Amino acid sequence: RTSFVHPQRRRAPAAHAPRRDRAGMSIESVFVLTPVGKVLITKHYMGRGSRAPCDAFMTHVQAAERVVDVPPLIREAGPLYLTHVQSCGLFWLATTRRETPPLLVITFLQDIVANLKTYFIVLSADSVVENFDVVYQILDEMADNGVPFRTESNHLHDLIAPPNAARRFVGGLLGKSSVSNELSSTSLRWRRQVQYPGRNEIKFDMIEEIDCLIDVGGAMLRGEVFGVIDTNCQLSGMPDLSLHFENAAMLEDMALHACVRYKMWETAKKVSFVPPDGAFRLCAFRVKGTVQLPMYVNPSIKWNAKEHNATVSIMIGTKYTGNATHIDDVVVRVPFAKNVVSSSLSANVGGVVFDSATRVCTWRVARLDKTKSPVLSGTVNLASGTEPPEQNPVISLDFSVEGFTASGVKVNRVDVTQVSYSPFKGVRSITRAGRVFVRS
Repeated sequence: RTSFVHPQRRRAPAAHAPRRDRAGMSIESVFVLTPVGKVLITKHYMGRGSRAPCDAFMTHVQAAERVVDVPPLIREAGPLYLTHVQSCGLFWLATTRRETPPLLVITFLQDIVANLKTYFIVLSADSVVENFDVVYQILDEMADNGVPFRTESNHLHDLIAPPNAARRFVGGLLGKSSVSNELSSTSLRWRRQVQYPGRNEIKFDMIEEIDCLIDVGGAMLRGEVFGVIDTNCQLSGMPDLSLHFENAAMLEDMALHACVRYKMWETAKKVSFVPPDGAFRLCAFRVKGTVQLPMYVNPSIKWNAKEHNATVSIMIGTKYTGNATHIDDVVVRVPFAKNVVSSSLSANVGGVVFDSATRVCTWRVARLDKTKSPVLSGTVNLASGTEPPEQNPVISLDFSVEGFTASGVKVNRVDVTQVSYSPFKGVRSITRAGRVFVRS
């Protein structure tokens, strides 16, 4: 069986590796661009370069109908490979000359964004320009000859101090660099020796997303659950943690952070690790087995060809939510055919909006509890002389439930050792709709 390991488990080539091997997988340049193509940062890892790739990339941006439609990987003549991610209203673009695993480059760009967010209160075009020197130093430390090298936030903070007005003034006055010559004394690249007097807490958010398709009768035709465990660690010293799960055998395709002892997971099905400091993603996973949808949708859409309209009735309600008492942020979207011109839809709970441009009816219910069964009802009218659509619309569903897991997987126990204090340990379960569709 294939095991999915966090990308940071892949080690960078040794310093004595032949230069031609390192160049074969090297990132040539990194650019930071605004949506209109203005270049804010240019970093060349392999000698001198040019900004010509930015012009080639912006031609694809301008040709796309929407910005999100720009392919993450573009091949230009040369050959030249343009890989990008979009974050914080900016394009983060990397260029390579040879075929390089795209996920390696995308992960590197995502690491750049994640690390910069730990340095600035708000990561934006303005903060990048105002702190150009810090951004450039971070880019310089994160890769060696274009090979991702130092991507852990803790090591970067040991080397490069976060910007502030006083440090910027002294550095400009004395010409002193903000880059330190010494790394932390710890042997773990993801953790520093830190102290949190009076606090000492660690919190886990187990977040699951449901992807499923439901037929008119309410039966689930197919369904999957994907999840992550996001962690926020504020523990002093060098703590050693273990997470024990209920129904751990249901977890598949575990993608583990580099701090996790992989063999311990394979043999004992527990997550054992020395955590990084601050917020990080401990693991991502997929769940096999039965999917439990926490709510139901009963749609009824009946067309009347003579009257050129349809009678609509959609009922929603809670199903199985475990210990959770309600479901939050419920959104039901019904995309009607293009020949629907008007509607008289209303609901006894929540708000209803019909967009006459897109023909999408959006029904929002802020909180759905077990005592209510909200109903959306009314009619939609067709344009004169047009026929009813051959198929009823496929309804999409959004929701969020706290204190419930669709997979049945739970964190049973959290053990913390190698410390002299008693920390606070918090675990929260959240289930959300990923891509949930209901046939009507």
